[in-house]
Amino acid sequence: MRAQEKKIKEFIGGLDKVFIIPPFQRHYVWDEKNCLELWDDLINSMNTSVAHYLGNIIYYPSKESGAAYTELILVDGQQRLTTILLILAAIRDTTTDENLKNDINNKYLKNDVRNEKYRIRLKAGLEDNESFENIIDGNLDSLNDSNLFTNYNLFLAKLTTSNINHQKLFDAIANCDIVDINLQPDDNLLLVQTVFEKINSTGKELTAGDLIRNLLLTSNSVEIQNIFYSEYWVKIEDNIGVDKIPEFIYDYLLIKLSPHRFKKTDVYDRFKECLKNKDLSKKEVLAELLMYSKHYKYLVEKEICPNEKIAKNIREIIMLKATDLNALLLLLFNEMYQRQETELEKIVSLLADFILRYRFVKDYSGGGALQSVVGQIINKLIKEEITYNYNDILFELSNSGTKDGEFPSNERFKERLATKVFTNDEAKVLLNRIEYYNNRDVRIDYGNLTLEHIMPKTLSEEWKEYLGMNDEEAMEFHSNYVYNIGNMTLLSGSWNSSFSNSLYDNKRIHYVQNQFKVTREVGSEYSIWNKESIEKRNSYLAEKSILSTIGPLARTRPYTKDNRKTSPSGQYFLTEDIKTEKTKITKLFYGEKEIECTTWYNLLPTVAKIALSVDADKFNEIIEKNLICKATGVKVSAANNCTLTSDPLISKRPDLLQDARLIENTDYYFERVISSAMARKHTLKLINEMGFSEDDFIIEIE
Repeated sequence: MRAQEKKIKEFIGGLDKVFIIPPFQRHYVWDEKNCLELWDDLINSMNTSVAHYLGNIIYYPSKESGAAYTELILVDGQQRLTTILLILAAIRDTTTDENLKNDINNKYLKNDVRNEKYRIRLKAGLEDNESFENIIDGNLDSLNDSNLFTNYNLFLAKLTTSNINHQKLFDAIANCDIVDINLQPDDNLLLVQTVFEKINSTGKELTAGDLIRNLLLTSNSVEIQNIFYSEYWVKIEDNIGVDKIPEFIYDYLLIKLSPHRFKKTDVYDRFKECLKNKDLSKKEVLAELLMYSKHYKYLVEKEICPNEKIAKNIREIIMLKATDLNALLLLLFNEMYQRQETELEKIVSLLADFILRYRFVKDYSGGGALQSVVGQIINKLIKEEITYNYNDILFELSNSGTKDGEFPSNERFKERLATKVFTNDEAKVLLNRIEYYNNRDVRIDYGNLTLEHIMPKTLSEEWKEYLGMNDEEAMEFHSNYVYNIGNMTLLSGSWNSSFSNSLYDNKRIHYVQNQFKVTREVGSEYSIWNKESIEKRNSYLAEKSILSTIGPLARTRPYTKDNRKTSPSGQYFLTEDIKTEKTKITKLFYGEKEIECTTWYNLLPTVAKIALSVDADKFNEIIEKNLICKATGVKVSAANNCTLTSDPLISKRPDLLQDARLIENTDYYFERVISSAMARKHTLKLINEMGFSEDDFIIEIE
């Protein structure tokens, strides 16, 4: 590496340079604010004769450089350098000084050469190059709405509406200081990637996807960079979307590194290790990623799977927020979609049934236990201990290593449905399953589906009167039953929402004419709507749910023995199967941030405080619904003006808690009397209800 101070005119000028912005770099993103800040700095430099410091420009030579021209591949500074050249183009196009015009054009913007490859001194990124060349060539009839043209026009306006001396401004630009850093990596391109990582720690943060792209595309050959970018990376991004790259790589690595798991925030570091340890070429990895991306696009619905039955089940898995299944689904698609589509169809349907039961029965979304189940199946498939068929997958799901990961039985599923608080998407999926079971020919578009709460979410005075209850009784009944599956049904998107708060007698007229059997049955079988009606329908739907979803086989393999009462010291995902007895928390991490928490009883209020800061409305709704509560109802039954049936663990009313402690800087109280196991269980419940990622929280115990 060589670093030296230079004037920008020395760096850009000369007769033998072409600057290349590689295809994996961000396109030109400077906006008006960035440009005006630089403009003001240059004007100040012009007026004070004090050189402006432009910062570092980092690059390395391409191995394709010839005797006449050196290709310099830019690593950092491309946004500033591009903007300086835009200002120079604007000066050239507004000055009346022909000598200045020619100097700018021939020494800083263009090379005097017939070879098109070297004619313009800066080769912008693939998305920007045409616009940049039009500006440099003066093809202003080709104006578009790109940032390049917008900023060029901004500088034109500045120059034409002021009395700025063009020569003095040019001199101020030419006098700008930079640090010229030539990485001189030869064939050691890890040096270039290390620089990207260092830049990431100080500048605008790059995503894991950005860093992985740079790692795969960095080359000392511009030609190879362009091939890798256009033949592989662009197609991968087109298949799944730029924003999905990190989670795609995460799921890809879960396959490659199976059965080992890791934090999603570590995806870049693990990818680097994988690339090194697997001894694969960049081209091989890009080809494999492209192959996987052709199927991953179905899992993120960038494109709907042509197989309608598979597409329906994928939609349901997405609605149930079951991203833990994606790595397994990706492997199954890759191995089976072209050769065993019918068998794949059966397996995807099985996984949708499994995750529906699993999500509904567990107090939280599964986390470590579910990831362990998925990881073990992936590992056995890769090692060829099981085959890619429905029966083997069903057997593995039915014989999980731990109780936390087991496939819920009919009895547990039915029991849970009686008390579960359903979200809209959960209810849509379950009711759709029942509807599809009733009529296999029905095709339901979830996008055109409305979830109806028969007793509305907002209880009017008319509804209280209809129920024959006073305010307190009605609110207690409403709180306990409004989000019960028995109180929910399906309507088409054409349903007039003005009926949503109507009394049952009015709704019933419309229900009996509805296209869905599950809704017509409400109108035809229930003349009134009350507690008995909801409980009766809930039991009916529970029976139908068992019939409409596949359950587990009888267990034939014992749980993996784990006689430990205490987990070893170390860091764990909060969702892992941690043995909490005789342990204490030493650290809690939310993402990359360490949060003070050193006792199990403080875990729930600490996470609650984070949840409140992230989404106060959602947190308030969770607490109002009393979703974080004990199984007992001792305190609430003795309290005045309380409609709850279970003792809360978090509340604004300290009288509803056995040992109430204030959550610092909030108006909420938490229950101090709680075991370590229950603290973890209810914290996981809160994490799930808030929609946090499975690996957002890590604890360190000893």
